[in-house]
Amino acid sequence: MMKCALCHGPALSGTVKGPPLHDLARHWDAAGLAAFLAAPDSFVARDARLQDLAQHFAPSSMPGYPIAAQPLHELAGYLIEATK
Repeated sequence: MMKCALCHGPALSGTVKGPPLHDLARHWDAAGLAAFLAAPDSFVARDARLQDLAQHFAPSSMPGYPIAAQPLHELAGYLIEATK
């Protein structure tokens, strides 16, 4: 799962570096989450909910994952399903 657990914890339950990842489907579809994972800063800049999360976990910030679109979309789909 990439290096998600470094900040979000081994069970994705959150740490001081990153929020828990629960019910991602509540806010994301696979295409939107894949786009976020590719360039998180662009989403944070225009989304109040993400800005609040970013401030809470500062100075850590979500890194972008510059991988091919298809594997990123598959990762996003996996994360959405895994956090239901």
